[in-house]
This record gives sequence, C-alpha cells and structure tokens, in this order.
Amino acid sequence: MDMALPALEIGVARRLVDLLSTDDGFRALFSANPGEALLAVGFDPQRQPAEWEVLRVCFAVRALASKEVIAAARHEINLMLTSGLGQLVPALDAGLGGVHVLKQPVPGPKAQAA
Repeated sequence: MDMALPALEIGVARRLVDLLSTDDGFRALFSANPGEALLAVGFDPQRQPAEWEVLRVCFAVRALASKEVIAAARHEINLMLTSGLGQLVPALDAGLGGVHVLKQPVPGPKAQAA
C-alpha cells in the first residue's frame, strides 16, 4: 500500500521551515506538540481532517535537528512538505544518529515522459 505524506500548502510549509530554522520558542512547541505547531503556522485541520491526523503524528520527533541543519536543507524540506511524497517523511529528528542525506523527489510520470 502506498501511503503519501499529505502535502502542505506552500505558505504553511514555508512558515513551518522558517520558524524551525530560526525560532527557539516555536522549535520547543514543535518538539512538544507538532499538531499545535502546525496550527500556529496556519494549517487548517477543519479543511483537511484526514491530513491533520497523519501530519500531527508523522512530525513527532525525539530531538529536533539543529536550526542550522534545517536552514541548510530548507529547499529540500519545502519540496518534501509541498509534494505529498509517497512514504517519505522529512527527517527533522536529530535523535536517530548518523548522517541524514536528503534525496530529491523521484519525478512523476509527467516529468519522465517529457
């Protein structure tokens, strides 16, 4: 079964990544309660109730990646958050050990046919 991470609206994704890469208070909120953090950046759970349930669970982290790491990967994270990629969740968790390498999304059928 192919489960896709629900795509965020571009503005919501940008605000989320911007705050995760700059704001210690927001980072603490995100680490403690990703759902509340999504609300704070403008996600509307009434418009997307199924997506809300998935995202507030998928964004849970043990230890959030540093502001510098998130800032350096800003473009890739925004792409992931706005693309609805199948079974890929942005690795915002720094508690997994090892080096995280962000990969570019695999082109869809339209891009491959071009």
